Amino acid sequence: MLLTTEIGTITQLITTVGFPITMCCVMCWFVYDSNSKHRTDINTLNEQHRQELSDLKEAINNNTIAITKLCERIESENECKNG
Repeated sequence: MLLTTEIGTITQLITTVGFPITMCCVMCWFVYDSNSKHRTDINTLNEQHRQELSDLKEAINNNTIAITKLCERIESENECKNG
């Protein structure tokens, strides 16, 4: 009789507490998995952004060189006309 009562209590305890514990474990796994995927996505986006910035920097440097050459040419033409 005592063993049957203990088994019934253990079964009731597992039935009442087991589902919330299981769901907490599932939610912990979900949060961990989501964060891992998000971290991977962020790293990929950061690398793409670095490449875009590098390309923009190169374009700005090329434009600066072109503008400098144009300014020099305009100045030399003005000197020829005035001189």
